[in-house]
Amino acid sequence: MNNMKTNGRNNNTVKMDEYERPTFWLYTGTDEVFYKTRIKRVLDILGNSSNMDILDIGCGDGRTTYELSKHAKSIIGIDPIKRAIDFAQVLGKQKNTKYYVKNTDKLNSFKDNKFDAITCLEVIEHIAPQKIPHFLENVARVLKPNGLFIISTINGARRKNPNPHHYKEYTINELKERINPYFNIESVIGVLLAYPLKRYSIIRNIVPFKLIFKWQIRNGLNYPEWSYDVIYKLVVKKGDKKC
Repeated sequence: MNNMKTNGRNNNTVKMDEYERPTFWLYTGTDEVFYKTRIKRVLDILGNSSNMDILDIGCGDGRTTYELSKHAKSIIGIDPIKRAIDFAQVLGKQKNTKYYVKNTDKLNSFKDNKFDAITCLEVIEHIAPQKIPHFLENVARVLKPNGLFIISTINGARRKNPNPHHYKEYTINELKERINPYFNIESVIGVLLAYPLKRYSIIRNIVPFKLIFKWQIRNGLNYPEWSYDVIYKLVVKKGDKKC
């Protein structure tokens, strides 16, 4: 779910641009290291996923869906931007993958208890806050009992200048409050420690900053409250679905 624009963080209307390029496939340097680290963290949470049917919400150009497909029985990637799905069909296609143009509030076409796991990486900040309960209800509905729901998102407590293209960047406690009615929170982990300098992204590919970046990733795992990006491992509350 990339390249989303809004005129303000409280604006309830999001304008979606065409997906200009396959962003996630073109990462290099420390951006690539960060991206692969996040995928590795997700795979570690999934564990043995060889018999899992997975849904990847907000799949963008299909890079994550493709990486997860190597370890899954089947996987479906959905994204509201047609051009992103077009890239995914070309770059991320595997025999066990399918891609659909579909928004996050259009999960009704999926049957109850269909998926063993659902991933939602860097997406929830793009969903209008008033739509979050309905979204979580639908995720809980299409997950099997005790199914896994994996969210990754920016840590709002560590970002001094929130992205104006995001509806809301949640602190860990804020997102926990949203999640609790629908899911048990099994763990919260970090991807990398928050950036130490303003405009750090410009210099992090230069030695010795590369070494600092690797240190941030290595230590971010166990300190989610100090991490720039956070991953939540959630399990459906068995017998207590809200839909």
